[in-house]
Amino acid sequence: MPVADQSAWRAVYDTVTLRTHSARTANVNTLPIIKELAAKQFGGEPDTIDENAAVDQLGIDSLGFLEFLFELEDKLGVAIPQDAVKHVRTLCDLATVTDGLVAAKPPATPA
Repeated sequence: MPVADQSAWRAVYDTVTLRTHSARTANVNTLPIIKELAAKQFGGEPDTIDENAAVDQLGIDSLGFLEFLFELEDKLGVAIPQDAVKHVRTLCDLATVTDGLVAAKPPATPA
């Protein structure tokens, strides 16, 4: 395949992949839930919490963060693997992880 055709094919593939990913996660936004829970657990108002600040700057230590993750798992109904959050530095980072986990969660089966 000529290079020009490969580039065009790659552009189409990237566009389709991006649209598919966006469609899956478009309705998933866990950041407001995270901010609400953080305000409840650590004090403050959800609207005043800086989601881009480092977690430790928000006054959340490692034990507090772990407890927060357990509460978040209960609230969202998904397991949050430790490996998935080992590089999380901000609540925005955490929302990115949890958005993906919630989007990947299989739909509930009717009882």
